[in-house]
Amino acid sequence: MMDERLMMEDQKVRRKEARKEGLLALEQIKTFFKENDNDLNVIPPIIVKDFTLKQKAVYAHFDQKDRLTWKIIPHSEKYGSWFDQSPLEILPVTPDGQPSEEITELLSGVEKWLFKGDVMDHERVFNHFFEPEKYYNSNRSDRLYRQWLGLYFLSSDEDPWRRDILYNKGLKVHEDATIRALLLSLAFFDLPWVKAEEYLYNCTHDTDEVVFIKAFRICARIHDERAMDHLRPIVKSPSAVLKGLTDNNMYYPVGHAACNICPAQFAIIGTDNPDLAEHREAEMTQRLRRPLSVPVEHQRERLLEAINNFEQPSAPEKSPKNLGSMIRIPEGEFNYGIDSQRVANEVFDWTTCSPERKTYVDEFYIDPYPVTNAEYDKWEHEFASLSDEEKETYEHPGQKKGKLHRRNTFDDLRFKPDHPVVGIDWFDAWAYARYHGKELPTEIQWEKAAKGDTNRRYPWGNEFDPEALRYAGETYQSVPANIIEWIILLNKGTKFFPKATTSSVYAHPKGKSPYGVSDMCGNAWEFTKTSFFTEKDARIPFADFEPVELMGTREGHVVIRGGAWSSPAPLIGSSYRGYDLLTDRHTEISFRCVYNPNINRNNKM
Repeated sequence: MMDERLMMEDQKVRRKEARKEGLLALEQIKTFFKENDNDLNVIPPIIVKDFTLKQKAVYAHFDQKDRLTWKIIPHSEKYGSWFDQSPLEILPVTPDGQPSEEITELLSGVEKWLFKGDVMDHERVFNHFFEPEKYYNSNRSDRLYRQWLGLYFLSSDEDPWRRDILYNKGLKVHEDATIRALLLSLAFFDLPWVKAEEYLYNCTHDTDEVVFIKAFRICARIHDERAMDHLRPIVKSPSAVLKGLTDNNMYYPVGHAACNICPAQFAIIGTDNPDLAEHREAEMTQRLRRPLSVPVEHQRERLLEAINNFEQPSAPEKSPKNLGSMIRIPEGEFNYGIDSQRVANEVFDWTTCSPERKTYVDEFYIDPYPVTNAEYDKWEHEFASLSDEEKETYEHPGQKKGKLHRRNTFDDLRFKPDHPVVGIDWFDAWAYARYHGKELPTEIQWEKAAKGDTNRRYPWGNEFDPEALRYAGETYQSVPANIIEWIILLNKGTKFFPKATTSSVYAHPKGKSPYGVSDMCGNAWEFTKTSFFTEKDARIPFADFEPVELMGTREGHVVIRGGAWSSPAPLIGSSYRGYDLLTDRHTEISFRCVYNPNINRNNKM
């Protein structure tokens, strides 16, 4: 009893000291903002120093136990340990200038809600810095200040278990992916605390690229074997991927997601030699005493039942207001698919593409350009003001209720107003189209709009023309010679590299299709409403399912077409079929809309 009482008294003293130090730090921060007039050094030194020490402490912990079992054995001297060099961005983007009065006022009231007694009130601190309405109504620079200050105060308590309330809420704590990624920084500082680890693993299955790529890179940097339970099912085992790379072949495209998760796995097992990787996977499985997998199939029966009972939504009842500016694609047959002999020597797997055949398509209208950021933001602002009942009339019935549709790139200045909107998922695109009296195209409609009555490899012709599109060669000013070089290039991506990503939808007039449809190849992949595996309209009753439950299924993947700003030339073409999980948000996937007059007329009869 005496020992317990002494321990409690010691704890009280320690907490009082921590509270005193926290308030002193707050005064230093206030003084810095009051006196600082240097727009280059806008973050208080006390915060920079604290974060530097925290990162060093995490690295020191994991480096002590690093590679106790395996020595790093690079397969190729040419690339060395390229798989262990991903940039790891833990801290937020630095604000562009001094904070506004809003931040000054926020800091002036911190004392009132920073502590509950002598204990940091983490939930209250979080809510004050990231309350959605105030956070989104701030300007970009002030949002960044909120991120820096919020992360600093939330991480200043040395007792990580007091942050469990944030980790327990996990992915539901904030709709904005940037804030989920910020909590991942907090979890990184708290490693190896068990709740922080759980949050890290959850984030490998997040729907947003800004979150899951960061999670992949953390797992790689700390060489976390247990993370393989979560990484391997996303892109197959490291040895299987490496065997494909040895033959200069890739199982599937996508882009930054695959090009980050694959090196993360290679870093964890310490090699990019496929045979050695296979041996180490077996050894790891035995050591962990379980197979490397996540339980994505346990809901299979419930999912199939939901799909069988799902009633597809009917076509929109109203016609689009801008029908006059859309391009009419006449009814008739065209050459759908591609002759396998034309792509027999491609470095990417074209075997999932449809074999060439004549296919009939009804008349339809298609947008001449992808939806831009400016157009999407205008809609999202209008849509956010509707009541929940009004929103549901436009949203897909398979979408989770209460979903926000703000793009995750809204604070990234590289994605400009006249660029194709990215950082959205399939449900966002569906709601936008429905609101405007339109639909997403089927993949057959998309391909006819790209090819016309010809059988061109690309919308502009049969020869690749780098001036007709935005692709990896233009983005990086370097043309990858093979898949490994492409993976390395994309694996270097950060919030600042490359300096330019997408381009204006009007920037490449040479890329027009025979019908005059622009920007169909390169710049951004485009969502269709076609299921990749069934080649029919996707049936997606997913409102009651978590994204991780769809990861290993056939039903959760839709066809994407056209290639992106990050794609190498072999991934681009009018007939190439890519696919992605429809709940994921990437910086590489956009959309455009169609109007189907025949369906609309039938609905009105």
